[in-house]
Amino acid sequence: MAAATTADGGFLLAGIAGNPYNTSDFYLMKTDAAGNVLWNRTYNVLQKDGGGLPPEGGRALDLVPTPDGGFLLAGSACCYGGKAVAEVLKIGASGEVLWNKTYRSSSGSIHISIRRAVTTSDGDFLLIGHSGLDATSYRMFAAKIGPDGTLRWSRTYDALGNALDLLRDVTPTPDGGALLVGEMFQAGVALAFKIDADGNVDWARMYGQQFNGFITWEPHTVVRLPGGDFVLAGFGDDLRGLGGSGPWVLRADSSGNLRWAEFVSHFFQGIRDTVPLSDGDVLLVGVAWEEDFRDMAAAKMTPDGVVQWGRRYGRTYDDSAAAAAAAPDGGFLLVGLSSNVSGEDQYLVRADATGSSGCLEQDLPTRVTPIDLNTLFIGTPTVQATDVALVVDALSPSVGTLATQSAILCSDAMAWRLYLPLVLR
Repeated sequence: MAAATTADGGFLLAGIAGNPYNTSDFYLMKTDAAGNVLWNRTYNVLQKDGGGLPPEGGRALDLVPTPDGGFLLAGSACCYGGKAVAEVLKIGASGEVLWNKTYRSSSGSIHISIRRAVTTSDGDFLLIGHSGLDATSYRMFAAKIGPDGTLRWSRTYDALGNALDLLRDVTPTPDGGALLVGEMFQAGVALAFKIDADGNVDWARMYGQQFNGFITWEPHTVVRLPGGDFVLAGFGDDLRGLGGSGPWVLRADSSGNLRWAEFVSHFFQGIRDTVPLSDGDVLLVGVAWEEDFRDMAAAKMTPDGVVQWGRRYGRTYDDSAAAAAAAPDGGFLLVGLSSNVSGEDQYLVRADATGSSGCLEQDLPTRVTPIDLNTLFIGTPTVQATDVALVVDALSPSVGTLATQSAILCSDAMAWRLYLPLVLR
């Protein structure tokens, strides 16, 4: 799932309608500022000819606002000759398709899977994900495209020669490049490396624990601060001597050197999204356990790692947050799923700058415990970039709609549940 604020104060929500691992469409929905559904669209390009999708997550999808008021939808489509391809659609303000392009391996032998997309400071777009022959061999992948979808370059990246490294997230830097974060799967360590505008690696860092622990990044969990530092969220072993594992938050400088690291309590299933707020703080979005069910959760953290407040949202169902978007008034929108006996619905919560939605919420006593940096291992791996030849096709997608009903859960409050006939992932 992905969410974004629109120029008129409303919101766009993107997801997958159908089975995210095979027969599925891109899904896009527009709401006004009060959560009323204005329109929705489904987009489908390729006929399903078998072959499935590459490993690690199926059809992830991302949503990127463009300067002209439109949006970019980026993900993976199935299939071309049995292999998944990267798919990017440029969407106008009313959901119309302005252009659509797919990017596939010129050899026809590898899958291309896109997880995230961002606008770079030079006006282009960077797509990140992974590519590979099958579930036993895949590599980190990135491609840069122009505003009209023209391919600038495409590359795979290997750290220490590992064949199972994954990219999780990306954030742009002022030089037209970006910071890419992922994990070195076989080594059990987290990876961050900086590339320039041409995809060349400037520097790389890997973060691990000294005593056989592990750290991994979560999806959508890196934010660049105004001064140039980065806040990264991940998941790892609890070093407080209590056993178990849980979410981490780290702050690194512009060269990847750690300033501090903290273990976060009460986000038992990890931090699913990090969102920069207009006041310079960072919103952490995740899931909190309550006996036998989960709630959506959010906490506001300063750049120094101080939690100002924590909230949990939900009913006596299994509610989980997947994405968030900052609102112009300093508040935010949480987007997730609510599971109950009748199925799975999309669940939206609109909160103000204090985290209050006025509906089905309670305080979450989120705690952070500083981690001694001496217990961490920080390495400088060599990340090798290799050019990948892609074929670009301009295709005409089929566009449809889905009947959508919205239900306000509390009167005079900002929380809605959206009922969809197909499951969104």
